[in-house]
Amino acid sequence: MTEDLKTRDAKAKKLGAIKCVEFEDGVIYFKAPSRHVLGIAMPKLEINPVEANEIIINNCVIREVSDVALLDNDAYFLSLISHVGDLLEVKKSQSRSL
Repeated sequence: MTEDLKTRDAKAKKLGAIKCVEFEDGVIYFKAPSRHVLGIAMPKLEINPVEANEIIINNCVIREVSDVALLDNDAYFLSLISHVGDLLEVKKSQSRSL
């Protein structure tokens, strides 16, 4: 890892990054989606899944440290879709009857 990437990783963590997707010519850092973003994206999932993923990706990219020009390229964007599921953190829980 280059020194520049280590610096970017540290800055991204301070900005709430939970995932970094690396390409040969850039990186994209992601934060977790908010409930608001999920509320906008989820209804579109069955109608237009690409649009739903685009909403999540565009709202979760940490632009200050990412190579955002990659988002304009469909090949990179389609690759990012496979990482969207990793952005959703679900805590393990149990229920019990009272």
